[in-house]
Amino acid sequence: MMRRTILLVFLSAVFASPLAAAAGRQQLLPLQRVTVGPFDNYQGEVDKSGQYVYFTRAQNLSSQIMRLDLKSGISEALTPADADAKSPVVSPSGKIVAFTFYKLDAKGDICLLEEGEKEIRCITKAGEVDQNPFWIDEQHLAYVTSNDAGNNSKLFIRDLKQKDSAAKPELLMQGKFYSPALAPGGKQLVYKGRGGNE
Repeated sequence: MMRRTILLVFLSAVFASPLAAAAGRQQLLPLQRVTVGPFDNYQGEVDKSGQYVYFTRAQNLSSQIMRLDLKSGISEALTPADADAKSPVVSPSGKIVAFTFYKLDAKGDICLLEEGEKEIRCITKAGEVDQNPFWIDEQHLAYVTSNDAGNNSKLFIRDLKQKDSAAKPELLMQGKFYSPALAPGGKQLVYKGRGGNE
């Protein structure tokens, strides 16, 4: 039986009450349930405006990228139900969602969906395991490409002004690492690694 998962979100990440602010302390707001139902909802990300939550929903053996409007409570699927998608990340402006998409490549491609567009545009080539996208800034998206065994990974940065799918991304790092992310402030790269990373 599929476990029911509820996506919990901090509607406001940090709240400082006048008393706590005077004492120099910050407090977190309590979690609030924003999705319900028999589906697994995970990998949530709130856009900077605080109006939308983008997340992965697993339903009927398929996973889709969803967007929930926190003001109206209405959610919509951004990707089709006939192909899996996961790991949505929203650009700093909130106008582009990047994610891993499996429609054209069973190993996964990094794809983009721009605000107001219906067509999904993939920026990686088929045949490689592409995953874990994250934004550097509005123009640059980083992602990991690895071999089938997952023991040799490459971290690429793609300049999105280059619309040509044949454009070469910049190789930033190669080795045995997993789950890279940009630290707050954008000056440090954080990742999990096993010996021999360069």
